[in-house]
Amino acid sequence: MWLVRVMLGIESNIVLYSAFPSLGISYVDETDGTATVTIQAQDINGDALAANVLTRLWVGTADDLGVDAITDIAVSDGTVKEIVTAEAENILITDDTGLITLVLDANGADSVWLWAEVGGNIYASGEIVITSV
Repeated sequence: MWLVRVMLGIESNIVLYSAFPSLGISYVDETDGTATVTIQAQDINGDALAANVLTRLWVGTADDLGVDAITDIAVSDGTVKEIVTAEAENILITDDTGLITLVLDANGADSVWLWAEVGGNIYASGEIVITSV
């Protein structure tokens, strides 16, 4: 907590901190060759952050931070600001609730990895196992 003296001599206690949002990543295997992924911006306490957050997202076919195209990436919640690499890397803006929802289409059973970056911090999904029955 910082003690701040305002120009008129009035004293006020305010909390100052500088923290970028963090990201929570989860997925559901849809068993049809796709997986639905949700990415939620979170505040410093880990609560959902109701704000538009600029996020870089990319997928790979190995756990190596590499960018590899898959069949399709379809965004339903959030906005695509820029496609960096088709079906592999996007710059996205979360919706007003801090949420991005997307469907990863692997065109059959496969494993993919997803990384999302905000404020220079990279968050990993871990292996996303996509099945097809």
